[in-house]
Amino acid sequence: YAQAHLVYLILFGFFLVAVGAIITSLAPTSGVCIARTWLVNLGYTIELVPLLVKISAINRILAAASKLKRVKISRQSMFRQVGIIIAMVATFLLVWTLVDPAKPVEEYVLPDTQGFTVEVRLKCASEQSFWAIVAIGWQALLLLVASVLAFQSRDVAQEFNESQRLGT
Repeated sequence: YAQAHLVYLILFGFFLVAVGAIITSLAPTSGVCIARTWLVNLGYTIELVPLLVKISAINRILAAASKLKRVKISRQSMFRQVGIIIAMVATFLLVWTLVDPAKPVEEYVLPDTQGFTVEVRLKCASEQSFWAIVAIGWQALLLLVASVLAFQSRDVAQEFNESQRLGT
């Protein structure tokens, strides 16, 4: 019952997050900071949104079936929903990159109170924390929606039920 194209999108999202994780291990530069922001945020979106759209469609079909009503959900409408959400996230990332891009920032740390040595660490940050808060909020919202859909589909027949994999 898996839509192969949705599965490919999910795998592509996993790939983007993995590449973002590898890039995170590199020393912060302007390019690394921007690439990490794009890869992780877009990757999580591409990874979760197709799965959420598919589980939502299954839940709508089964809810309508319990009321003996017919529901038609086209593959095209599912891909449209996924595309619109991915486009919204890409637009947010583009505005973030143009207005206040993440760049390496020095952070000074005094390891102990009696020490005279100051450690300098580089981290990626934008001037305004608003951007990171919105990005983290978006990822939290995706996980919340995934949890709700997993709960709603807990009684679905096993061949349709992917809720066990949603939370992991």
